[in-house]
Amino acid sequence: MINLDVLDSCLDLIKENKGAYSINITLLVNGSIISGELIHRAVYLKGVADLLTISQDGMEVSDTAKIMAKSFRNIAEEILQNPKASEVDDEAIYMKSVVFWCQPNSNAIEKSFLVLRKDAIDGFAWGVLSDI
Repeated sequence: MINLDVLDSCLDLIKENKGAYSINITLLVNGSIISGELIHRAVYLKGVADLLTISQDGMEVSDTAKIMAKSFRNIAEEILQNPKASEVDDEAIYMKSVVFWCQPNSNAIEKSFLVLRKDAIDGFAWGVLSDI
């Protein structure tokens, strides 16, 4: 396993500032390249809540999606108000605007959010890769 001290320091900065910052990063994970922004867990939860309540193809948002979104927003607020609530997930990182690179193409998922175990990371580089 690689030394993630520098990455942990950045994650601590994001956590201490309650999501005011995001950091561009590219991760190497089991042969895949994942590029995007590191974000606070509360930002992740709010983003997923927003995705759940977006109407798809003109269809009405389901009651289940609305309930889940409300629950995610409540958890996000709890985390922001009580920093101890965020400590339960120190082994995960959260990302948005994610692009996956697999040979031979890259695939961006519009309005994407990702949660990933830190121990799955094989390496990382600062910044976001772009198509050449």
